[in-house]
Amino acid sequence: MAEDTKYIERIAALITAYICGNLTKEETFELEEWCMQSVANQALFDKLSDPERVERTINDLPDLETLRAEGWNRIAAWL
Repeated sequence: MAEDTKYIERIAALITAYICGNLTKEETFELEEWCMQSVANQALFDKLSDPERVERTINDLPDLETLRAEGWNRIAAWL
């Protein structure tokens, strides 16, 4: 089970590096090999690396400053 988790984390890191444009040649080869292992892998890669989807996902993230302020307000109210 731990092996599976490490493998999934490795693929996630490779996809993240791809999106950021930080893959080495070796990592590119590793990611391409993973994509070629199955149609499902390729479909997942295509979905996760779609630039429009990435932009939407980033834009949908909550504003950290707002969350921080709300958290401090809750603490202040509790005190």
